[in-house]
Amino acid sequence: MNAIQKYLMEQAHRTDNVLDEKALLLGCESTNVVHFVTYKELRNNFPAHVKAVKEMAKSKKVKLIINGNLSDTMIERFMRIALHLKKTFSVVVMDGFVALDNQAKNSKDIALVLAHHEE
Repeated sequence: MNAIQKYLMEQAHRTDNVLDEKALLLGCESTNVVHFVTYKELRNNFPAHVKAVKEMAKSKKVKLIINGNLSDTMIERFMRIALHLKKTFSVVVMDGFVALDNQAKNSKDIALVLAHHEE
């Protein structure tokens, strides 16, 4: 089972509500996801994830989808990477107040997605 399917199953078990896959994946279809990072993973090792995103973005036709609830510094860093590599990117904001919540910063919510993209 690939990582994105495992992630979706974990999220489904955490809640009683019906999950919207596209909302969880920042508007992306699960079949298009090349790589994703959760808030917790990103906060635990930010430099390693920045490096991994750079390497994957260089070698593949991908679009960078950034959760708008990340800190401004993190959003800016990933936007600069996308601009430098001439990649398409989106910043998705669903609720601007989530960034202020410390629980959200350590959550398993998606922080960043690299998705297939034909240029």
